[in-house]
Amino acid sequence: MTIDDIVETALGLVQARGYNAFSYRDLSELVGIKTASIHYYFPTKADLGVAMMRRYREGFSRSLTEIDETTSDPEESISLYAALFEKTIKTSEKVCLGGMLASEFLSLPEKVRSEVKAFFVDNETWLTRVIRVGKKSGKFRVRMTPESLANTIVSALEGGMLAARTFHDPGRLSSVSGSIRLLLKGAT
Repeated sequence: MTIDDIVETALGLVQARGYNAFSYRDLSELVGIKTASIHYYFPTKADLGVAMMRRYREGFSRSLTEIDETTSDPEESISLYAALFEKTIKTSEKVCLGGMLASEFLSLPEKVRSEVKAFFVDNETWLTRVIRVGKKSGKFRVRMTPESLANTIVSALEGGMLAARTFHDPGRLSSVSGSIRLLLKGAT
C-alpha cells in the first residue's frame, strides 16, 4: 500500500460516485488498510481531495502536452482533446474528475474548490490558445471569442459526459464532439 494506491483508489471512487458519496471506510476496504492509516497520510478528506485533483490535473496536463507534441493542426488538437473525454466514458463509465467535483462544488471544502477551478482554467487556457491558432489560420470560422468558445467546448464536453453516463450511451458524447467540430467550421 502506498500513498499512490490511496489517491488512485479515491480518484476512481469519486469519478464513479462523487466526492460526498464515499468515505474513508469505503476507501480502506478497497485499499486494504485501516482508516487510521489513511488519516495518517491525509488527515482530512479535503487533503485527499486536493491530492486527487492535483494528480488528475497533472495527468490531464500531460495529455494536453502530448497533443501539442503530436500535432500543430488545431482541428486535430480539438479532436484529440474531445477524445480524452470520450475515452474516459467508454472505458469506465466514469466521468471527468473536474466535472464530477464541479457538480458538487458548493459542498466542497474551499481548498478542493480552488483545485477544481484551476483544472477548468488549465483547460480553457489551452483551448483558447488552440482556437486562436485555428482562427488565425482560417480553419475555425466561428465568430465567438476564443475565450468564450473555449468555455463552450469545456461545458459541452463535461455535460455530454454526464448525459452519456446517464443514458449509458457513449454516443451522446461522440455527438457533442461532432457538433463542436461543426461549430468550429462555422456550420450551424
